[in-house]
Amino acid sequence: MRQADVSRIGRGWRCLRACALGCLLAGVPAVGPAAPPGWTHQVPVAIAERSGTALADFQVRLDIDTAALIAAGSLRADAGDLRFGSDGAGTVLLDHWVESGIGTASTVVWVKVPALAASTLTGLYLFAGNPAATSASTLQTFDYAGPVENSAVNQISGGTVVGFHNSQRGFRFAPTQDLLLLRLGRYEPNGTVRYVTLFDDASQSILAQLQVGGPAAQYSYADLAWPIWLMRGTDYVLQLYQGPTDDYYYRTTPLSMNPLLQYRHTLVCNDCTQNTLPTTVLSGENWGYADFQFRTRRQASPEPAVVIGEAARATYTVLTGDQDGAPVGTPIALTAVVHGPFSPGGTVAFFADGKPVPGCGAVGLPAGALPAAVCTTTALSVGAHTITAAYSGDADNFASISDPRAQTVVRRTSATRFFTPCRTTFVEHQPFTMFADVDGYAPGGAVRFAMEGNTLCDAAPLEAGLAACTVGNFAVIGELPYNSHRLGAHYGGDVNNTASVSPTEWVTVLSAVEYLMRGDFEFVPPGCPLR
Repeated sequence: MRQADVSRIGRGWRCLRACALGCLLAGVPAVGPAAPPGWTHQVPVAIAERSGTALADFQVRLDIDTAALIAAGSLRADAGDLRFGSDGAGTVLLDHWVESGIGTASTVVWVKVPALAASTLTGLYLFAGNPAATSASTLQTFDYAGPVENSAVNQISGGTVVGFHNSQRGFRFAPTQDLLLLRLGRYEPNGTVRYVTLFDDASQSILAQLQVGGPAAQYSYADLAWPIWLMRGTDYVLQLYQGPTDDYYYRTTPLSMNPLLQYRHTLVCNDCTQNTLPTTVLSGENWGYADFQFRTRRQASPEPAVVIGEAARATYTVLTGDQDGAPVGTPIALTAVVHGPFSPGGTVAFFADGKPVPGCGAVGLPAGALPAAVCTTTALSVGAHTITAAYSGDADNFASISDPRAQTVVRRTSATRFFTPCRTTFVEHQPFTMFADVDGYAPGGAVRFAMEGNTLCDAAPLEAGLAACTVGNFAVIGELPYNSHRLGAHYGGDVNNTASVSPTEWVTVLSAVEYLMRGDFEFVPPGCPLR
């Protein structure tokens, strides 16, 4: 599986496969065949879902070389004409947010994709080249349930008013998933402007600091100049500063945190400034009521991988078969599933040992999430075969060829029946004919007829599955008026059929005297062939 056809197609798919293993490729985009009215450039984007779970409204990170786009005149310098669509004409545009790096080789952009099928490639299109467009970058790309649900402390309230001036009160915490921090806030009893500061616990550096005003005993917030990510499993410290006359709320119970945050403990410092990272730990108490608000993104493990540019049109073809080791002539169904981000169409050709499989030179791909072409054949000869399936490609998808598949066909198990069609009693020295009927796959070759191990006809040829042997030299031996003999047939097999031995049949041979005594009994009745 996943073997490229020709060098150009192979390079495209190898890039896509490499990304599916964990690296993100940002290629130089090319002009596409269609775009929304007003836009001049369309660039394909392929997304590989890798967690094995279907994802809905998933925010996918793209690393885009906007420096190349801007240099080529395909994108405005502010990237305000950047758009993303689920189809090549931009009929449905998707929410996106430009995080950072405009004008660089690695501009981070998040796109909200409605659906990513499990373990499947999904395609979308990047559009650029509209000088009159206004920016559509929006934080609506990310999830937001409400001001309480997306608050660090779920906007708890009340408590005892305490005064310890020129102090920091807050807590250490770690997110349980990546969060996009939007606003810092506070709840305090004085209604004064307060510093709210977010520290990185490991480096002790200030990540964000705002002066937040608002009424007393009410949650108020101020927007960050630009959102920042709080990363899962990383420890942070959030603090509310009290000036010379400021009070704060106090609880004797531990802080009840948002379920997306893991509370570590309360941290305080006295006779310090808003820039001081507290180091005093208080257990089982809650001081302060600093807060922040955030948006969330859907997450998966591992995250989807992305390819941008013409390499996104690469496909891969997966070949499966049934009846491996089946007898010759058995219908064998070969199925080629073409994986591609842009609904692959066209045809698939099937090959056995490098030669086209009869009747399967151009099997159409039906429309579907995973289009599959099926070739059912009985044309494979006995032996081991190497089967491949070659996808033709179409306007939106590169061609590809499957990995070779071993398909073995074995000889059919034959069955041989011995019979004498007229009777089983004969007269000595009277010629009579015996037959062997061989059941198999167009059996050929020869049959050996034998009597108790002694050969009667050594190589009677099969014609249309039937062989005949005529003998006329049977004589009654001994004092009895007749002899009984056990006869049978041995089929030697051929390229398509195994050898087989018939059950034996008993034949009685009468002496001439016995024949006369029986009054011409059974003497060469009409219809008994002689040779």
